[in-house]
Amino acid sequence: MRPLKLTMTAFGPYAKKEEIDFTKLDGRNIFLITGPTGAGKTTIFDGLSYAIYGEASGEDRDSESLRSQFADIDTLTSVELEFHLRGVEYYIKRIPKQEKRKARGQGVTEQKTDAEMKVFEKNGDVKVISGVSNVNEKINEIMGINYEQFKQIMMIPQGEFRKLLTSESKDREKILQKIFGTEAYKLVEIKLNEMAGKIKRNVNELEHKQNEIIGTVQCNDNAALVELVESENKNVSSIIEELKVYIERDNERKNVIEKSITKKEKLLEEKQKEILEAIENNKKFKEKDGIEIQKRSLEDKESTIEEKKTILLKARKAGEIVGIEENCIEKEKRLESKKLELLEKQEGIKLDVENLKKAEECFKFESSREEERKKLLEDTTILKGYISKVKDFEKKAESLKILDKNLKLIEQDKLLKRQEIEKLKKDIDNHNNELELARKSSEEFIKLNAQLEKVNEIYSKIHTLDSENKKLVKIRGDYLKYRNKAAEDKKILEEAELNFKELERLFREGQAGLLAKNLEEGMLCPVCGAIHHPKLALLEKGVPTEAELKIKKDYLEEALKKFQSSNESFIELDVKGRSQNSIVNRLKEELQSLIEDDIVTLAKDELTNFIKEKLLYFEENRKSLSIEAQRLEKRKK
Repeated sequence: MRPLKLTMTAFGPYAKKEEIDFTKLDGRNIFLITGPTGAGKTTIFDGLSYAIYGEASGEDRDSESLRSQFADIDTLTSVELEFHLRGVEYYIKRIPKQEKRKARGQGVTEQKTDAEMKVFEKNGDVKVISGVSNVNEKINEIMGINYEQFKQIMMIPQGEFRKLLTSESKDREKILQKIFGTEAYKLVEIKLNEMAGKIKRNVNELEHKQNEIIGTVQCNDNAALVELVESENKNVSSIIEELKVYIERDNERKNVIEKSITKKEKLLEEKQKEILEAIENNKKFKEKDGIEIQKRSLEDKESTIEEKKTILLKARKAGEIVGIEENCIEKEKRLESKKLELLEKQEGIKLDVENLKKAEECFKFESSREEERKKLLEDTTILKGYISKVKDFEKKAESLKILDKNLKLIEQDKLLKRQEIEKLKKDIDNHNNELELARKSSEEFIKLNAQLEKVNEIYSKIHTLDSENKKLVKIRGDYLKYRNKAAEDKKILEEAELNFKELERLFREGQAGLLAKNLEEGMLCPVCGAIHHPKLALLEKGVPTEAELKIKKDYLEEALKKFQSSNESFIELDVKGRSQNSIVNRLKEELQSLIEDDIVTLAKDELTNFIKEKLLYFEENRKSLSIEAQRLEKRKK
């Protein structure tokens, strides 16, 4: 920005219109404004600052006290500035709030603050902007910086620089912070330190969790892994690599066991086939036993047949004796002496006859069983043919006994193998169940842990938001307190300033009358330096003394100090409040991404109630999730 012309009317010590034409510098960028104290050097900077932003360059001069005490009531205080910025020329005129003569009647009326701005476009068009707020908006737009930044960057106010030179070293930091507006950066530094501490605590917690997880690793016989896990400075990447190798070894062992189980199952199938063959052999042995029983039964019948043959032969012989017996009977008849013997023999014959009859009957019975005998003979022949087979069976029986013995041994071995297989299967099932349970528990634990971490994060952010919101609530309370106090002190200051200005006006007018009393044409005016005095000040009555003016000035300075103190506290709290509000808003936005509730739009009491409710909710949620996580942690082990 390059100033071209500055015009000040009834501004500061200039009672009339004063023009400063910067174009006469002919493009020189460095120049010096010099003059004795009170000549109006600072007023030039006040005029530049007031023309652009509507504020004076120092904190001890406000926009409403810039009217010249020597100006005529009919002369309106104003500042005009023509300047060049980024290839465009601008004209701006500002009029501060002041008293002016009424257009009609007696007395004065208040002239309100006003501003006008002209923009001379490159194409020749002129754009006119009226009104203080519209002009301020346009100035901020084209300048890119606000009044405070302009004051800090473009100039150090005279009063602040004076304080900096005369203050103690311990107070200079505060003055420099005030001059350059670094209070916000101090707050940022504090917040960054807090965030760094929080991050460090989070890192420590994560390292602690990491060490706990490493502590749960079951190393068994892996010496390298034991050494890595039990070392004080744990190399996590090395532990992970060693665990990968260890898991690969476990998988290889698992594959070997599965192959062994497959072999055992094949062997079991072979043994089951052998058992089926043995069962078939057992059936054949049972058939052999049945045949042997039939053989024995036929052998028993063979002795009976032999007995019956003997009886039959005897019967045939008895039939041959019948003729001899008849001769004997005739001889007995002849021999009467032998009657008794004959009678006896007759009795014997009778018995023999009976026996003969029985024998005949038996013979007839046996004759009727001739077919049966033939059948028995055929069966006997067949059975005799089985003798070689029986002998062969006996040999096979011996072999079968040997096989049976071997089978029993195999059965015992098979039983042992089966028990071993069953045990292995149970171990594998138990191991798989444990692995599955551990896997599920691990998955649930990971999910639950993630959920717990999210809940902890939400709880932490809500807790942080609660803490920061409480700070904001306190700052708001202090802000309102100091705002009201600053307003009261400002009102007191304005009253004191009006009283002092009025008294000072009377004093100065009285002094002007005293100075003008002996002032003649051609003499230098001690006030403005002029030699022509068209209108001399009159000596008035009721002029206050210097002591009375000093009392009012002391009272004004005391009121100013009180106002500055309360206003500084108010401004500081405003800065803190804005910074704290931005922190709370940032935390709300961070929290919004983690929860479904619309928290961004909540403010003040609604936010406070929301935080209380959610803190209780997430505290309970944290406790329940922590208990569940501990339960799953035990199941994992």
